[in-house]
Formats: sequence, C-alpha cells, structure tokens
Amino acid sequence: MWWAAVLPALGLLAGVLFIIGSIQAFRVPRSAPRPRRKKPRKRRRTPGETGSIFAVLPPVPAAANGPPQEHAAPPVPSPAVAPAAREVAWPARPSAPPAIAEVRQPSPADLGPSKIVVHYADGRILKGFSQDFYPNKPAFHLLPATTGFSFTDEAVEVRIEGLKAVFFVRDFAGNPAYNERKHFAEGEHPPGRKVRVVFKDGEVLVGSTVGYERQRQGFFMIPADPQSNNRSVFAVAAFVTSVRFL
Repeated sequence: MWWAAVLPALGLLAGVLFIIGSIQAFRVPRSAPRPRRKKPRKRRRTPGETGSIFAVLPPVPAAANGPPQEHAAPPVPSPAVAPAAREVAWPARPSAPPAIAEVRQPSPADLGPSKIVVHYADGRILKGFSQDFYPNKPAFHLLPATTGFSFTDEAVEVRIEGLKAVFFVRDFAGNPAYNERKHFAEGEHPPGRKVRVVFKDGEVLVGSTVGYERQRQGFFMIPADPQSNNRSVFAVAAFVTSVRFL
C-alpha cells in the first residue's frame, strides 16, 4: 500500500528536523557588535593658557657663580567663594564741607601783662596794666599805672560797650613830638589785610588786620608805622564809622 512507503520517509524527515532543532537550541547566541567610541584627541596646552591648577613656569637661568636656582612653589589656588547676597546700595550722604580754620590774631593778654591806654567814648582816658583782656569778652580788669603790676583791690573793671578803642602801647608817655605815618611804605606787605579805620571823633588809623568781622564787638589792627608807640589797637565796632580795605 502507498502509505506503507510514505511512513518511513516521514519518520526520516522528522528525525532530521529534531536534530536541527536541538543544534539551534544549544547554540550560544552571538552578541551584536558594539559601536567603536572615538577617543578625545588631546590638545597640547601653551605655557600661558589657563585650565590647569598650576601654570607652567618659565625656566630660571642659573646664577653666574652658584648652583642653579629652583622654581618657587606655585601658589595654591584658593577655593571659589560663593557670591554674597545682593544688598541694596543706598545713596551715600553728601560729605560735609571741610571746616575752615579761623586765623586768630593773638591777644596781647596771651603775652603777659600789657601796658594799656583805654579811650572811652566820652573822651576819658585810663592807663594801666591788664592780663585778662580778650577780644571776645565783654569786660576786663585794669590796674592803674601808678600802682605797678600787682593784683589788688584797686583793679578797675572796664566794659567794652562804653569804649572807643583800647591801645596796647610801648610806653605810657610816648613821644608827643613824633608824627606817626598813616600809610604803608611802597612794597611793604604786612600780615593780614591793609585797612583804614575812621572813628566817630574823626581820628583815622591805618594798619593791617587778620580778624575783622562786622558782627563782632571789635577787632585788632597793627599800625602801619613800625615806629608807632602803639603795638596794636583794639577798635570797638560801635565807635567806628568807616572800615575800608586798601
């Protein structure tokens, strides 16, 4: 019968397929080829280029007569500092203008007991010694010239408000025959500003001053004539009619 011939052929085919299947089952699978990664190309750094911790130091020439010098230790880089929190910057206050030092003419009282001739506004004249006269004080004390310099109960208080001027003299008698010069010599440059002062009684004084201010009770001036018997004069502003700078 025909099927009797087919069965052996089918059995042979089944055996071949079984053998092929067994070989495929026990075969080690091959892994897929991995893609090749390109290695980064190294670039040579120049001596002045940053990027490394230490900079390339230039060669140090050897000393003329000594061993070769070594490089100093490279500085250790400091760690990065985190930026501080942002603060609101308020506008700074305008700075105060610098104070101008006042040029003060020293009072004769700073030099010790002074010979003083006091001229009152009513014409009276008083001579004596004083050691407590200051241009910013309303009064001072005067010892009459006849008693010599000694602080006794004979001291007289003199108030500035009733005066014409206070003359600090070299000698109480002076030289009545001397004609005092009322102008500066040519090329003469005294300290301070040259000034011409006129009093209510008509007397005129010419000299220099470094402390004149209109609102003060008076000011010092030095006569233009160096041979004058007056070392300095304190003019009381209330009795002055004119002050003109030359």
